[in-house]
Amino acid sequence: MSAESSEETFLSPAEWCDVVLQVEGKKLHFSKAYLAAWSPVFRRMFYGEFRENGKDCITLPKKKLEDIQEMFRCICPMPKMKAVTGILFWFS
Repeated sequence: MSAESSEETFLSPAEWCDVVLQVEGKKLHFSKAYLAAWSPVFRRMFYGEFRENGKDCITLPKKKLEDIQEMFRCICPMPKMKAVTGILFWFS
């Protein structure tokens, strides 16, 4: 089994990442919009009345690093996203 890259473990930021979740002392980089779309808890956390609203780094105590990484992989199976360029879109 090959070792996972930092993109596959979400330990390094990509240009689409806008939030850091700190779990077991590690910083995981991800997208607020992705998390909010998949989880009502994260939706309220980022866009509701939770104290985490507006923060760019959130600590998740009592969570396991492996569990959060696996959740991220389920939400976004290709963490190293590439920009789509050279495509012409027509709007009528």
